[in-house]
Amino acid sequence: MQAFSKKVENHVYAFALHTMCHNVVKISSARRMTPAQAAGGDSRLWEIGDIVKVNEAAEAA
Repeated sequence: MQAFSKKVENHVYAFALHTMCHNVVKISSARRMTPAQAAGGDSRLWEIGDIVKVNEAAEAA
């Protein structure tokens, strides 16, 4: 049962990473900006390294 729980947990993390990349890294061809920029949530284009830094800061806290 514990192996199944770990698989679900990893799936949740993968989905969260994909969603964050989509919202702050990937530029939409229709709008020529990220969804986060279009919504007014962030004014800059993120890189993968920025997401890694956020993740490391969260783990350290």
